[in-house]
Amino acid sequence: TDDAISIVWAKPEIIAPVLKDTSIIYTVSITGIDIKPLTTSALGLEFTGLAAASLYTISVVATLQDDRLSDPDSLPRELLVVTAPSAPPPPEVRNIDNHRVTLRMDMSQISVPSGVSKDYLSILYYQVGERGEIVESTNTSFIQRVWIGRYNKIYLGNLIKGTTY
Repeated sequence: TDDAISIVWAKPEIIAPVLKDTSIIYTVSITGIDIKPLTTSALGLEFTGLAAASLYTISVVATLQDDRLSDPDSLPRELLVVTAPSAPPPPEVRNIDNHRVTLRMDMSQISVPSGVSKDYLSILYYQVGERGEIVESTNTSFIQRVWIGRYNKIYLGNLIKGTTY
């Protein structure tokens, strides 16, 4: 989501036979937020309160709980994760024809992670029934290249006259 990340992992694949029944504690850390590394015996965690459209590095280290070991820690496994961008405000309706609508999107309202460019807009639209429900099998995806400048016009055509979208 735009403010949370859930991760899961598996137990280490290779453990010496003499240690197969040893309990394992996992130390999980995440960059980009002010939180101390967390320890758990579970095979997953959720981080909440994150910033939308942000890049995080999550690291997991397995530690075998056995006093006979001089180095019970595994090598860290790292994962780069990006939270989803927040939904932008709806586009502004500029013009409605019989079978087409022109929308205008303010590109400054769309946030993306640092180092990521805004190259395309992906729009999903569908027919809406009398009670505000989505009409089955009417969803349409539309992708448009983003042009340089603050505002981008979006033209959606082949609409059915008298239909709510």
